[in-house]
Amino acid sequence: MNDDDRKKEIIKELILKEEDVIKKFERLVKLAANFIEIEETTGRVLIKNEIDLSYPEKIFLIALGKYFAHHYEIIDDYSISIQELGEELGGIPVSNFSKSLSKHVDDKIAK
Repeated sequence: MNDDDRKKEIIKELILKEEDVIKKFERLVKLAANFIEIEETTGRVLIKNEIDLSYPEKIFLIALGKYFAHHYEIIDDYSISIQELGEELGGIPVSNFSKSLSKHVDDKIAK
């Protein structure tokens, strides 16, 4: 076995088959359903009211919901502007959560 083949054999542990990806995706959707809902016609992500979350958690859930809405073909693009994010958070001014958004950028969760 040459070096390239040995490297591939080692990396093989990280490679998921399509059925594994689908199972993980399904699990993620089931977990997300505890926290969010997505409007079918607009793709707007609604955070379930009974849950008290921080702004970073809410931002993450909205981004995740947009990702799912995109995969369900409700929306064409799952990117979201800062203004749209403020609307999704219930009309909150950007200044209220800009520090939280900066944290996601620093953590490479957002651009």
